[in-house]
Amino acid sequence: QLPKRVKWGAYLAATPFISLSLVVYGMILFGGFVETWGHKHNFTFKHYIDEFSIHWSEQYGIIWDGAAWNSFWTTLQISAISAPLTAGLGLLIAYILVRQKFWGKDVFEFLTMLSFAVPGTVIGVGYILAFNVPPIEITGTGVILVVCFIFRNMPTGIRAGIAAMSQLDPSLDEASLTLGARSFTTLRRVLLPLLRPAIIAALVFSFVRAMTAISAVIFLVSADYDMATSYILGRVEFGDYGLAIAYSSVLILVMLGAIALIQLAVGKRELGRRDSEPLAILIEMGNTETAVEFRNVTKAYGDVRAVRNFSFSIERGKLVTLLGPSGCGKTTTLRLIAGLEMVTEGNIFIGGKEVTRLSASDRDVSMVFQSYALFPHMTVMQNVSYGLTMSRLTKAQVSEKALEGLELVGLAGFGGRLPSELSGGQQQRVAVARALVLEPEVLLFDEPLSNLDAKLRRRVREEIRELQQKLELTTIYVTHDQEEALAVSDRIIVMNEAVIAQEGTPRQLYEEPDSLFVADFIGDANLAKAELVQLDGKEAEVNIGGFTMRLPHRGLASGAVNVAIRPQAILLQSSGEQTGIPGTIQKAIYLGNHIEYTIDSPVGELFMIDHQVDQLQPSGSKVTISFLRRGVSLVRAD
Repeated sequence: QLPKRVKWGAYLAATPFISLSLVVYGMILFGGFVETWGHKHNFTFKHYIDEFSIHWSEQYGIIWDGAAWNSFWTTLQISAISAPLTAGLGLLIAYILVRQKFWGKDVFEFLTMLSFAVPGTVIGVGYILAFNVPPIEITGTGVILVVCFIFRNMPTGIRAGIAAMSQLDPSLDEASLTLGARSFTTLRRVLLPLLRPAIIAALVFSFVRAMTAISAVIFLVSADYDMATSYILGRVEFGDYGLAIAYSSVLILVMLGAIALIQLAVGKRELGRRDSEPLAILIEMGNTETAVEFRNVTKAYGDVRAVRNFSFSIERGKLVTLLGPSGCGKTTTLRLIAGLEMVTEGNIFIGGKEVTRLSASDRDVSMVFQSYALFPHMTVMQNVSYGLTMSRLTKAQVSEKALEGLELVGLAGFGGRLPSELSGGQQQRVAVARALVLEPEVLLFDEPLSNLDAKLRRRVREEIRELQQKLELTTIYVTHDQEEALAVSDRIIVMNEAVIAQEGTPRQLYEEPDSLFVADFIGDANLAKAELVQLDGKEAEVNIGGFTMRLPHRGLASGAVNVAIRPQAILLQSSGEQTGIPGTIQKAIYLGNHIEYTIDSPVGELFMIDHQVDQLQPSGSKVTISFLRRGVSLVRAD
């Protein structure tokens, strides 16, 4: 609710406008029922009878013999034709400007506004000069009036469409495409229902402007195609104010009725195991063991390369995570697989078939978006059924499969709800069900848990992993959360600066990082300098700040090396006990089930996690540090 001062300020600002409008409209209505405005105010229907009289004839039926009927029906017809064309063309151009990328888009958008910069009389004269000679000779016809109104009023439809469409998440379009819909179907079934306010605004403005325009059409009307405004202007010029006012009041009522019909017609936007599961039986394996393959793929945006010379393959039935910091290219890679972006160089194969130049709707993939991209105007059942309706299935088959999908994710009975009536976790499961019912070759997840709280993230990631293993789905998962990646993945591809830094199983990446970046990015790691003293087979004697231990040498030569020490691999004893290196506790933070220590040592500052919470070492304590073999690894320099 608005504060009182703001509310009363709004009332005060609106009152003069409302009062003036009531006075003006009241005078118009009054003027139509008096004999002579300003002179004889005796009540009469004469003006309405002269303008809109109707007679019945046994021979001809209804005879529209009022003087205004010809211009009235012409105006209504021209307005009814031009309004939907103006609104439709405007919204289509808005869709192109907002959702498509092409050279010269800014210039094109600027040109669409030029009709507002040209005076209406100039447009009228220009149309006479342009269309009064062959081969396009339409002066004096209704066509030129329709063309004039479309050109003159279209910018409003464009701006209304751009304003509304810019508020819609682009992932709604992309979700529709990955579910098999073409661009036109996406526009018709997803975007237009969400653009109802813009459609109403464009239709109302176009209709009213066509009904009331004068400057642009004054030179274009003819005896056969006279418009209401030019007729009224003629009455005023001859001093027939009563007739002009009576006609104006009829137009006002007609436009109010038309606006109500447009609102009613358009409506309001409503937001508000494999052998045991029927759906699982339908997800069949292909002949090849490789589900996805990249061969030397590069994606460039101008001079910026988001993905550089990528080559990898993903085994069928496995969950592979693309992991890396923001801007490393992981989401771009996922979009390349989905067909939402096209490669600059290289080739992409899905199920053994090259799909490099195929659009998203032609690829056998489904995608769960970070925002879920549920269609807010559709129910849960309609969302899950959406992709199925693009196939040749009957309505009964679509319904059956959608119900199976909802049951599979534990949402049976939720089909009649809108997405806004669900929790975040339930919305995420609807998005998963919508993707699963299409039985895709590859299922894609774009950071699907980022909108959930910590406890719900843990539960939902377990559900995703159980479902993936149960159905043996090939799944590609994008996240920047290392713990999430370790929890759900069969393999992880770590990315950094548009290239692959390392790939392997979660254990391999955590215990055997190939670089300082991977060691630091996958879980917490203390990076320190050490000395490789002596090689002995596959192992080596390593000196870490005076503490000697044996580690796999991983192909490194004797001399200075880098070592990654996991927080759990650090042991503390009281100062002077056993062998180790000296240290001083700088910080000790109690976190319930463990204590986090920051320790100053000869090899630098070390971060440690200790689960012995009953033996807290206070800040400033002198300690002896040693290391467990597991959790310490030699690392190559980046």
